[in-house]
Amino acid sequence: AQQIGSSNSMYSSAQEPSHEQVQSIIQLFNQKKYQEAFTKNSQLLEEFSRSVNLYNILGGINQRLGRLEEATEAYKKALAIKPDANAYTNMGVALHKQGKLEEAIQAFTKALAIMPNSEPTYYNMGNTLKDLGKLEEAIEAYKKALYIKPNSINAIHSLMKCPYGSLSKEWIDIAGDFLKKFSDKIANSSELKFLEANYLMHDNRLDLAFEAFCEANNKKLISAENFEALDANYHTFEKKLKRWKLDFVPNDNKKLIKIFILAPPRSGQSQLETLLSKSQIIKPLSDAIKLQTDSTNYSFEEIFFQNEMHLRGQGFKVITTTNPHSIFHAIDIAEKIPNSFFIFIERDKIDVASEIFRSQWKKKGFEFSYAYDPKNIFRLIKFYTETAEIFLEKLVKNSISISFEEILSQPKNVVSMIEELCSISCDLQELDFTKSQIPVSSVFRNQFQEKFLSS
Repeated sequence: AQQIGSSNSMYSSAQEPSHEQVQSIIQLFNQKKYQEAFTKNSQLLEEFSRSVNLYNILGGINQRLGRLEEATEAYKKALAIKPDANAYTNMGVALHKQGKLEEAIQAFTKALAIMPNSEPTYYNMGNTLKDLGKLEEAIEAYKKALYIKPNSINAIHSLMKCPYGSLSKEWIDIAGDFLKKFSDKIANSSELKFLEANYLMHDNRLDLAFEAFCEANNKKLISAENFEALDANYHTFEKKLKRWKLDFVPNDNKKLIKIFILAPPRSGQSQLETLLSKSQIIKPLSDAIKLQTDSTNYSFEEIFFQNEMHLRGQGFKVITTTNPHSIFHAIDIAEKIPNSFFIFIERDKIDVASEIFRSQWKKKGFEFSYAYDPKNIFRLIKFYTETAEIFLEKLVKNSISISFEEILSQPKNVVSMIEELCSISCDLQELDFTKSQIPVSSVFRNQFQEKFLSS
């Protein structure tokens, strides 16, 4: 959640545009007229070149336009003029989206040093900690956000999306009270249903929770016209994959090893990346990639929001990425990016389907548009399975398949398999191989199977 608008810092009015001028840009921003807002903001910056507000707003506009690196630079310019909590928080959000999670935490920490009771900062810090695999710390951050702002929709949503069994009875009850007091403030009916469903799940009323998830998904089904466009993308890649004649790029010892962890959403990618990230030589980049459907450039810097030589200089030898959309670029990556390895995660298709079905997707893209209809979810899983089979056959030396069960119950064996695949040593200690408490089966496996697969 970005905080655009007036800075929390007092600064010379001579350096800032008038309230009316700032509001005119914010109005365009709120109307999603981002290019118009960008133009107007840039014009004002010519007159107010040391405006903290305008650079902060410029960062927010660039974020919405998908220009994350430019957004970060805008926030840095605001902060060079004067330390500002909003700018630090917004920069943290931009860094998070670029996969620079540790840098994002540093930005949020600086924001809290200026404004200790900032609900947006704690909420966004919680999201970043969650992606770092630090669930307990993430939950504490969400709690602090709710202590500051008890009606924080963002914080309660993120808290309720934490894994089943991770919340205390106290916070489950707080979520129940939130729904009684503030549900009328949530205008989006699907968003409200997902919140209700997650609350019922944590309260162990699983049958009622599943019914609520079904209602939430029905409200999110995409139109037939949009689905046809997505389906065309699906079949185009499928045909390309079947015609593919391998032209594999040689490995290069001077460059980083890139591990692409591929599977349908909710298959265990984050669990594997968290395990590998315990190594000092591995940099986890989560799902932060720049690639679009029509991307043609495949240098490291064109794929990731990072500089390869800079990461090498920091002592990293390996990066990992879990973005499921990168599967559509896997052929080009294999042919153009040296040291690319592909790990396909296998998980029981009913467990994957039920986990996808109960998830609320705010991201856009091929995978997430398929996520609200059970039949299409199984089509998505089939697509990943068939792609994995072709890659494992053609890229014998650069791809392996690992099961979700192995990641949870045999982490040491999993790391050994990856070390052998990539010819690396992760140097992990015995304490790093604690078995996960995450259940192998989906909590809604039985309900999903009974409703959609019993006939």
